[in-house]
Amino acid sequence: PLPVFAGSAGKRKFGGGVYDGEKYFILIPEELTVVLRINRGNGLVKVLDEWPTGFIFADRNFVGAAFDGEWVWMAPAQATTIVKVHPEKAVMVGVGTVSVTLQAGSTGKFQGACTDGESIYFSPYSAQAMVRVDIKTGKQQHLSNWPSNYSFTEGASANKHRYSGCVFDGQSVWLTPLHNGELIRWRAAPLNTII
Repeated sequence: PLPVFAGSAGKRKFGGGVYDGEKYFILIPEELTVVLRINRGNGLVKVLDEWPTGFIFADRNFVGAAFDGEWVWMAPAQATTIVKVHPEKAVMVGVGTVSVTLQAGSTGKFQGACTDGESIYFSPYSAQAMVRVDIKTGKQQHLSNWPSNYSFTEGASANKHRYSGCVFDGQSVWLTPLHNGELIRWRAAPLNTII
C-alpha cells in the first residue's frame, strides 16, 4: 500500500505518473510534497523528499511528466522550478526556473509534458506559451508563435485552461485540448496549425 501522508486528506495527491520502461513508476506530486518511486517487480515504495536547493512548494506543484530515457521531467503547474527525477538513483535535480505570462485570473502554468528525444515540451494550461527544454543543456525556449487565427482573448481559444497534455508523433507535438475545442499541431515548418 501507499504511505499515509499527514495532512493530505482532501488534497489532490498526485498529478500523474510515469513508467521508466524497465523497473520504476514515478508518481508526480500535485499537492503533496514528496515524489513516490514504486518498484514494478516487488511493489516497494520509496519516498523521495530531498528537493533541489531553493525549491519552494506551491498549492499545486506539478501535473504530468515525461520520461526522456534517463530522467523524468515533471511539468510545473504552480511550481517555479523545473525538476527532473532519476528513477534508478532516486534523486531530484533542479533544471532552472520557468516564468511565463499567464491568462488573467489563473495560476497554473503547465499540465502535461512530452518529449521528442531531444527536448521536453510542457503543455500550456494557462501559460501563453509552450516551453521547450533542451534535455542536454536545460536551455528553455518559449514557443509562442500561435497560428494567426488563434486568440487568447476572444472566441473558443479564450478559455484560460487550454491544454491538458501533449504527445509527439515523430514530427510534431500535438496539444490535447482541455476546455477549448482547438487541437494544435506544433512544428517548426510549415506554420503551426489549428486542426
